[in-house]
Amino acid sequence: MTSTAIASATLFPRGGAAKLTTTTSSPPVTATNNTPLIIFKSFIQTIINAKSHLYAAAVARCVSIFGMYPVDTIKTRMQMKQGDAFRIAGLYSGVTGSLVGQVPYG
Repeated sequence: MTSTAIASATLFPRGGAAKLTTTTSSPPVTATNNTPLIIFKSFIQTIINAKSHLYAAAVARCVSIFGMYPVDTIKTRMQMKQGDAFRIAGLYSGVTGSLVGQVPYG
């Protein structure tokens, strides 16, 4: 059996660039090779580990929308030159639609 050098990429679980490594022999590719299953399990594990980050991002997006929505409403009223731009009533009307669109985007 001859020894051949094969370059393969090593995947990092938390991002970053792939590192090129060289091996001297490789296992034969057969019908029972379960490499796609290993990659799929790695992908699922990455998604499970990222849940807390996704939840934190959603909460941060909600807080920023609730904080800036009244400012945007007042700015729009001022641009429309309404005399009662600073009235409190209706500052948050329409925030639900903004949340539905912006939280998944964020």
